[in-house]
Amino acid sequence: MRIRWKLLILLLLVALVPLVFIAATMNRSTKRLGETIGQRASQVLTARAENELGLLVASQAEIIGREARTIELIVQLQAQAARECLAHAHPPARPAFFVNDFETPETLPFELTSPRRYQPSDPGAKPLRVSLDQQVLVVAPGVNRDSIAADILRLAGLTPVYRSLFQQYPDQIFWQYTALDVGLHGAFPGHGKYPPDFDPRTREWYQRAKELDSIRWLPPYVDAASGKLVLTCSMPVQGPDGRFAGVTAVDMAVGEFIEQTRLPSFGSPASYLVGLSPRTRPENVRRLRDIDVKAYRPEELGLMVFLHPTEAKAMSLRDGAAREWLESADRDTFLGMLADMQAGKCGVRQMAFKGGPSMWAFGPVWKNTVFSVVVVPYEEIVAEAAQAQQTILDLTNRQLRLRALIALAVIFIVLAIAFYGSRHVTRPIRQLAEAAGRIAAGDLDARVEVRTHDEIGQLGGEFNAMVPALKDRMRLRQSLTLAMEVQQCLLPSSPPKVPGLDVAGTSIYCDETGGDYYDFLDLSELRPGELGIAVGDVTGHGIAAALLMTSARAVLRSSLDRSDSLADLMRKMNYHLTVDTPAGRFMTLFYLVIDGGRRSLRFANAGHDPTLLYDPASDRFEELHEGGLPLGIMEEADYQESRREYLTPGQVLVIGTDGIWEMHNSRNEMFGKDALRELVRRNAAGSAADIMKAVTEALVAFRADFPQQDDVTLVVVKIMP
Repeated sequence: MRIRWKLLILLLLVALVPLVFIAATMNRSTKRLGETIGQRASQVLTARAENELGLLVASQAEIIGREARTIELIVQLQAQAARECLAHAHPPARPAFFVNDFETPETLPFELTSPRRYQPSDPGAKPLRVSLDQQVLVVAPGVNRDSIAADILRLAGLTPVYRSLFQQYPDQIFWQYTALDVGLHGAFPGHGKYPPDFDPRTREWYQRAKELDSIRWLPPYVDAASGKLVLTCSMPVQGPDGRFAGVTAVDMAVGEFIEQTRLPSFGSPASYLVGLSPRTRPENVRRLRDIDVKAYRPEELGLMVFLHPTEAKAMSLRDGAAREWLESADRDTFLGMLADMQAGKCGVRQMAFKGGPSMWAFGPVWKNTVFSVVVVPYEEIVAEAAQAQQTILDLTNRQLRLRALIALAVIFIVLAIAFYGSRHVTRPIRQLAEAAGRIAAGDLDARVEVRTHDEIGQLGGEFNAMVPALKDRMRLRQSLTLAMEVQQCLLPSSPPKVPGLDVAGTSIYCDETGGDYYDFLDLSELRPGELGIAVGDVTGHGIAAALLMTSARAVLRSSLDRSDSLADLMRKMNYHLTVDTPAGRFMTLFYLVIDGGRRSLRFANAGHDPTLLYDPASDRFEELHEGGLPLGIMEEADYQESRREYLTPGQVLVIGTDGIWEMHNSRNEMFGKDALRELVRRNAAGSAADIMKAVTEALVAFRADFPQQDDVTLVVVKIMP
């Protein structure tokens, strides 16, 4: 046998035996690593899910408890107002409307609406039409309306009280109503769909409050008019002589608060509102207040469904209605959960639900008989762990393929050494070329193995160092693109529609992200007819400026409804930015609130360039420059609020950043404020969008092919007739 073949066999043994051993060892280690990662991920995700579910049901109980305290305060205010109305009858501003009037809404002098919360859950049912302006009066059967005419006037006087409370607490109040002992009932919002034999004095909320002479809560029941699940809080009303005169009450739609607390982490959580009820006497669920659940053994109890929010379905609790029970095949674990419910505890259990393992979270929302139960399939909880295990498996398969390729490469190299030893110099160069080809095809994980200590080895090291740097640069480029998209989403997508105003605005960044900021803030819910406009400029541009701009936007929007003073608003923003912003970073901000109806404005300035107010009638420009230091420089800085009254149609407000007038061209010339004023003067007869377009096109033409050095932001407001 020739020495060449002996050398070939020896090299194959030396190269392949260790390679096979290492590959087998690494395969076993990789599989064990995948199993360990999957198990630990499952444990972590299960613990996280238990914590999230526990927090969910606890938050539901806290929300409903907090809202219940608000409802009790509202009921007390209603009772006080009812007593005053009974003592002093005043003619109502509008005639009283009775239930028959609401049955034919086309005859009413006001419009009925169908808000979302009064839409029935049954898709085939007609929406309930209500009046958010007037209450409805109902006279009990057998009561002569003429004999209670004075009481009708008194009860009609509660309409402004109902309306005011409903406007202040629209999320808490579902129905407001007061019933007098003479057989008269008034409810708000006004609506029809009362049964012909309706007598409020026979209702449990009325009898219970009258019997106990205090604020009382009734267990959940389905409202007949809307089909929603509600809780009722009622209390007695005293007449002028201090004696019992009737009952006032408020309904709270408990299902809405359950629906508001969803789990975003999971795809299909099932949320239920259930009652802890004896299975042997389910009809008692209509009188939960009379049930002592602690008197029963857990196996005698069940969970009767009141509400299934994910299906927007409230279960009927009337006699004879079909009952739905929430159950699990894991009987022992289920009985343990019922025992905890008897004790009024919150908790989390793992047990079957609809044939699959799931995690159950429960917590009381009304006494110790009504509970919120959230069920999440276990496969959703451990989905990330399963994905991690699959990732390890895919990695193992890729490594096997890679090792096979390496084995083939070793065999080829051994053969090449035996037969073509002269080619050992060109092999590293070929490897570099192949790796460069993989990079050109998009494989940024490509590497070369050059072990020589000459210039080729140095080139291989530089090549391996270059690829990660290229990959990091591409990742950074993608991150900048994403940051630009996020920041653009924070800017207004379209100008607001405000009566009496024509508004337009734009921001043009010189980098992917910038520090300029503008915003339109609809203040109509706080003060009808008002619009807030903010324009700011952060020092520098890029990612750091964009982050500071985003922080300022968040502070501004979160503080709007806490203060009517623009000076206080600026001081609050300055405090937050001074505390949270590193030294050397600050922001100028001009914020104005303009009332299109009154044609007046008020503003506060934090170091921003003056805003231009142009009056075409007199061809005068006025600069609104009153203000203080930029935000983020000094914590104790003070600011002032300024006003301008009696704005006239045709006047134009121009709010911009220094990127406009400090724009340079290739000849190092600056655009200037005089050119801006002249553009506003020439285009003042057009719309706000026309003025803005004229300015931006003039800037582009002035700059030509010279790169933009600073961000440009412009907001134009024109006073309309």
